[in-house]
Amino acid sequence: MDAHESHLDHTVFTSCYLGRITLKNVFLDQGFFEQLEIGCPLLQDLLLYDCIIGDDEISSETLNVLTMYGCQFPTLQESCISAPNLTSLIMHQPENFVPVLDDVASLVTATVDLFPLIEFCAYDMRQLLWSLSGVRNLDLDYYACV
Repeated sequence: MDAHESHLDHTVFTSCYLGRITLKNVFLDQGFFEQLEIGCPLLQDLLLYDCIIGDDEISSETLNVLTMYGCQFPTLQESCISAPNLTSLIMHQPENFVPVLDDVASLVTATVDLFPLIEFCAYDMRQLLWSLSGVRNLDLDYYACV
């Protein structure tokens, strides 16, 4: 973790009016997304820039838009995104993250940039593409590391 990144106390996210959150350079501890689900029942738009994500599942019943630029997980892992009302997903250059999309039937637009993923194999790509098969507007960039 870089010196400019700080741990975020996710318990502060308790608002029945909060609809959008933008976070940059923070460490999101285990339980962050669960707290958003419970504490922010109207949250529809979540933007994460250069964050370290400590949760192994990003889940929300209310999110419509999820944007992740340069986010990373502490160790290489499969991580699930489960958001049945998600209509827009942007994942730009995630690190240590093999995305598994589950329950994203409402997804209309997705932009996925998987550069560089050393451990991303053909099976992972097949699973990702299968989970995005219902998306009407899909941009996918994948650059294999050599």
